[in-house]
Amino acid sequence: MAFFSEKVRRIVPGNFTFLVMTDRDDLDDQIWRTFIGCGVADDKTPRAGSGRELLYSERDDIIVISDEAHRTQAGKFARNMRLALPNASFIGFTGTPLFKHDQLIYIDKPMRAHNLMQAIARANRVFPGKDCGVIVDYNGMLKSLREALAQYAMGDDDNAAGGEIVAPIEELVVALLEAIEEAEKHLLGLGFDCTKLHGAKGLDRIEALRDARDALYTSDEAKRRYEIMARQVFMRFKTLLMEPSALAYAERHDNIEAICKKLEDRRDTADVTEVLKELHRIINEAIRTALTGGDQGEGLTVDLSKIDFEKLRKEFATKVRRKHSALKDIRDVVEQKLAQMLARNPLRMDYYKKYQEIIADYNREKDRATVEATFAQLVELAAGLDAEQRRAAEEGLSDNELALFDLLFKESISKAERERLKQGSQALLAALTDLLRPMKDWTQKAATQAEVRVFILDKLYGVLPRPPFTETETEDIALRVYDFVWQQSASGRNLEAA
Repeated sequence: MAFFSEKVRRIVPGNFTFLVMTDRDDLDDQIWRTFIGCGVADDKTPRAGSGRELLYSERDDIIVISDEAHRTQAGKFARNMRLALPNASFIGFTGTPLFKHDQLIYIDKPMRAHNLMQAIARANRVFPGKDCGVIVDYNGMLKSLREALAQYAMGDDDNAAGGEIVAPIEELVVALLEAIEEAEKHLLGLGFDCTKLHGAKGLDRIEALRDARDALYTSDEAKRRYEIMARQVFMRFKTLLMEPSALAYAERHDNIEAICKKLEDRRDTADVTEVLKELHRIINEAIRTALTGGDQGEGLTVDLSKIDFEKLRKEFATKVRRKHSALKDIRDVVEQKLAQMLARNPLRMDYYKKYQEIIADYNREKDRATVEATFAQLVELAAGLDAEQRRAAEEGLSDNELALFDLLFKESISKAERERLKQGSQALLAALTDLLRPMKDWTQKAATQAEVRVFILDKLYGVLPRPPFTETETEDIALRVYDFVWQQSASGRNLEAA
């Protein structure tokens, strides 16, 4: 960088100002010392502590030198620098490829035939998030490209008939605008006008983003379609990152991106043991954010220690403004809870099927009554999950012991036989734990898999009373127990009783 600066000053006429950018303080200090040591700069050379100390300038004799350019020249940092210094020249230094997937190519010397074809093909290689390359042509190579294609490419009928082989940058800008308008039109159809976000700041912007999020949670399909449209916007804007005419759409792009990020917001629900309390917290938060300018404590009317389902339903119906967003938060809690519970006990699948039915009905109908009915059903399902989670403790079993007990259970057994199955489940789990402890990677070896299958069947012959269990039932149960044990081990979950 020091050599480059000195060579420009020595060879190119003009009174240039060099602005050196780095991505961290220690590297900034290192480059500063290097420039001083080479005599390129001295103690009087201005040095900014942050971007806030830089001023807008339309000068065309500023050269921006960016070190570690792969970190700062592929997104908003690069765009902001070009907005602040619209007429400056930019050069980047890095030991890492500037773009992982976007191979942009600058042509400043004559290229022909297979060399030109190979260069264009590399730049135009597509990846997820990239549907074309950008060619910056300083040499007028379009005629050479046509000749190369005629010689080396088979082409399709369109190109053979003289179709355009290179899309001008203006067409890419039009394609960007079309993608933005499609995403905004989709949101408008769901009841959210993107112009609410234009120039919005602070609380106004936060409220507008919440409204957009709520509109997209009208159905799973509405959210999925928006995410697909947004990816098209991001892809096309990234292609035009350095194109000045595309900057006119930067704010609209950023608003679409902000809505996407709002959709990705996740609640901290790592501890969901008391899932009903979490649901109540969600409702209270939804009520609290809906009340603007009034008593913010009005929504806090239900004692956390004593959940009142009817009051929850009533407050959801009358006080929650963004009902779709609140439902999505509740769904996140229920889904996480279901995933945890199914991982511990596969016989809880009925709860998952019930959840799927509720969401399918919600996605089919969009009226207010359906939304409120969905809330009531989710609360009821959550109550069932909470009760199911307590069942292991009530039976005096661990989660894994309860899972084995459920696999062994039969409706027609007596109370004494039921108690025997509980004890048998505990003994079976302990025996399996001892067997598997020294068996590393047993799920990947046929010999150890067979050993575990035989072990389970032998143990069940001693655990299951006859009658009422038949030999066929015992063999079927042994297969289900094996599947459960294999799944737990393959997933890295501890089989021991907690």
